[in-house]
Amino acid sequence: MNKNIVVLLLLILSFSFYAQTKETSLTFSIKNKKSNFIVLRNNYWEPIDTIQLSNKKINLRIKEGYYFFSYGENFTHIFLKPQDNIEISFDTKNFQTSLCYSGKGEKENNYLADKDRLTNSIPSKKKFYSFYATLNEVAFLKQTDSIDQAYQKLFTQKRGFLSKEFNYLELNSIKIENAIRLAQFQNQKRFVTNNQEYVVSKEYPNPFKNVPLNKPELLNTYRYRDLVHDYFNTRAMSKTNNNNSGDFYIQYLLDLSNSKFHPKIIDELGLYISEYGFSFSKNASLFYETYLSYATTNKYITEFKKLYQKKNTEKGKMPPEFKFKGIDKKTYTLNDFKGKYIYIDVWASWCSPCIKEIPYLQKLEKEFGEKVHFVSIAWNDTPKNWNNFIKSKNLKGFQLFGEKDSAFFKFFNIESIPRFILLDKEGNIIESKAKPPSFPQLKKQLENLK
Repeated sequence: MNKNIVVLLLLILSFSFYAQTKETSLTFSIKNKKSNFIVLRNNYWEPIDTIQLSNKKINLRIKEGYYFFSYGENFTHIFLKPQDNIEISFDTKNFQTSLCYSGKGEKENNYLADKDRLTNSIPSKKKFYSFYATLNEVAFLKQTDSIDQAYQKLFTQKRGFLSKEFNYLELNSIKIENAIRLAQFQNQKRFVTNNQEYVVSKEYPNPFKNVPLNKPELLNTYRYRDLVHDYFNTRAMSKTNNNNSGDFYIQYLLDLSNSKFHPKIIDELGLYISEYGFSFSKNASLFYETYLSYATTNKYITEFKKLYQKKNTEKGKMPPEFKFKGIDKKTYTLNDFKGKYIYIDVWASWCSPCIKEIPYLQKLEKEFGEKVHFVSIAWNDTPKNWNNFIKSKNLKGFQLFGEKDSAFFKFFNIESIPRFILLDKEGNIIESKAKPPSFPQLKKQLENLK
């Protein structure tokens, strides 16, 4: 055989072997199985793969980083890297307590399972701002410090068994979580107490002081993007709050472009707020031009242009059909609501801003019920919590439970709530990001509907 052919065959075989070793292998062992599918999600909870379970290894080609996997209503944090070979076992009857990993990659993931168990052991009043934002500043700082210390203690106990790369990411992840709690407290306090004048004291710690803000490798963690967004959000708000002619969204982009942050960070953050910028900026065209004037990352630029094009052409389009169960056990489709205008409230029982809008929504429903269907659709909730909340509050009207990954939610790119959508009598889009019920402008808009 020709020597050149032999060399070529060896190169092909070695490349094939190299490619195989770059895969991440997962095996699942599940007691009391309820489904044949696992959903793998990225660190921002976006679904990236639906895995059909079998007795064989599942091989994935993914980048190193933090992910989620969800099974039915259960989910957990997971850290994956090429060449990992992990067996994941759990019992659906006690998912969190039974979750266990073995094989290559087990140490980091058993640590994350312990961390999830620690999170679940923390009382709700300490985890959710609807509770802790009622505390005074001193009590809040004491509480958030105790939570941070609990996570630090667990990490210190385990870090000797973890890889150097993971230690770096996880140490910063804990700092980021604590910094976000600190950064968001003032606005959460204002919201929960209905006191827009509330300001933290001069002694309040600077949330951004002890965390690395300009580290693009931390974009692979769960909350880094949220923290850097809070940083630029605070800056833009301070410049536009007392300036009636200012535009928060354009100012946000200007602050990004004038910063010395890594291009990947500022490009991703600009894309992150783009849907809101296109909907609520006073000058959507200038918002568009401002982003393109500084962005250099091709994949973000492409996605940004797609969103802008979609925003410009979506009015008058009909969204995908949905088929969601109502609180009355009936199945509803979008078609069932045609004939009147349709105002959709996307919410969840755990969402405090959503709950704050309910009294305003009920008033509008009484006033405009003759010409508008008011439809509330739960997103990223559990049937039990949704059902209990509706019954406890005696909520009326059309109450539907939506599947989080439905085509309807994906079409509107829903990543946070509350979210409001206004459709015409044929089900076509009037506004994909409509004004909230608490905004007086919405009432005027509904009055003008013919």
